[in-house]
Amino acid sequence: MIPATHQKTLKSYEEKRGLYIEKAPLAPEGSAKKWLDKALANLSLNARLYEIGSGDGADADYIESLGYDITCTDAAPSFVIHLLDKGFQAYVHNAILDPIIGCHDLILANAVLPHFTRDDAILVTSKVLAALDKKGRFAFTLKKGEGEGWTSSHLGAPRYYALWTRADLERILQNTGYARWDIEEAPGVMGSDERWLMVVAYKA
Repeated sequence: MIPATHQKTLKSYEEKRGLYIEKAPLAPEGSAKKWLDKALANLSLNARLYEIGSGDGADADYIESLGYDITCTDAAPSFVIHLLDKGFQAYVHNAILDPIIGCHDLILANAVLPHFTRDDAILVTSKVLAALDKKGRFAFTLKKGEGEGWTSSHLGAPRYYALWTRADLERILQNTGYARWDIEEAPGVMGSDERWLMVVAYKA
């Protein structure tokens, strides 16, 4: 069963797809580009890449521009249609409800886990670990802070978010079974005072 917070947030993304795509950066830059480059470091062009919550496809565009292939997914069907129209291999996939099929060298989730409750974020982090190759890695981002809430900023529709401290995040990664991780702190976009935790966690 889809949690109520997740269902309401997905509804907002479905209704505001056009506005989201209009406002989204055309390509990763600054700390986001640095994070993606770290996630891809030393991976061969034959690496198996999988993205959770591909959204408008900007990260996937950048990754494919480097010569990689990536499987895109999103829980919002309208975004999957958009991704398919752009020529990506894309599927409807809900990371909370659905299994992650296959064995991957890198699984990517940019600005996705903040929309999950803590329990669901832990569940997905465990699912990802099981779907990684023995030397695979999980690159994801979280909002830094404490507590949880709702926001209607940027899209004018409610979206749930949970905040994470570095200590909480490191404890979850350790308890889940990741061997090591890199965490960088970065500012939000478009003048926001948010802080983000940019993570690359390694299975071995």
